[in-house]
Amino acid sequence: MHTMQTFLSRTALLGVVALSASASLAQWSDVTDPQNVAHQRAVEAYQNQQYALALHDFESLMATAASESSDAYVEANYYAAMSSLALYHRDAVYRVES
Repeated sequence: MHTMQTFLSRTALLGVVALSASASLAQWSDVTDPQNVAHQRAVEAYQNQQYALALHDFESLMATAASESSDAYVEANYYAAMSSLALYHRDAVYRVES
């Protein structure tokens, strides 16, 4: 009986360790994913009022998005429009309205 409990305890512990390692690898891949890195860079540029850089980066993200209805595209489009507005570009109003 004691041996079975020890076995089950160790098996459960190994399962927890495996799940933890899997979650860590998933988080690491999110941090190192080029799309996530580019998105983070674009958001930081926007937050630092570097609107020209942000506009360029968000337009690049829009070009590589899976589709125009994807969350990544919609968010990049929003930030690109706000950057364009901050830069007083002629197309800013059109971008905001579309």
